[in-house]
Amino acid sequence: MAERHTPERRGGVRFLACFPGAVVRPDGVKQPALIRNLSLGGALLLVDTSRVASGDRMDLHLFIHDDLSRFISAPGKIVRVEPLPLEQRGPWVSRVAVQFDEPLTSHESQINSFRKNHVWEED
Repeated sequence: MAERHTPERRGGVRFLACFPGAVVRPDGVKQPALIRNLSLGGALLLVDTSRVASGDRMDLHLFIHDDLSRFISAPGKIVRVEPLPLEQRGPWVSRVAVQFDEPLTSHESQINSFRKNHVWEED
């Protein structure tokens, strides 16, 4: 049986995360999200809705400051949506991959500071 290889989809270094975010859809609806990993070019998140699809536009709010009233806004496009298996669901129903319109290079120092204090590197 041939070994199956999954192509690398991310364009930058990512780090494992587990911090709050929010998805703002084009219709203005804002929904909570849990950021699972983050790179300067995109993020993988868990959402509590199935009303998102690949190709949808959205704005992701990243709450990486100690003051949760502040956030980084990262507009982008959903590139993948995976429904979570029933046994893995809790408050979250879908895993969503987002590619940012522009890399978050202007926020790189803030992201690196957050990573240093709050997350672990992925292998």
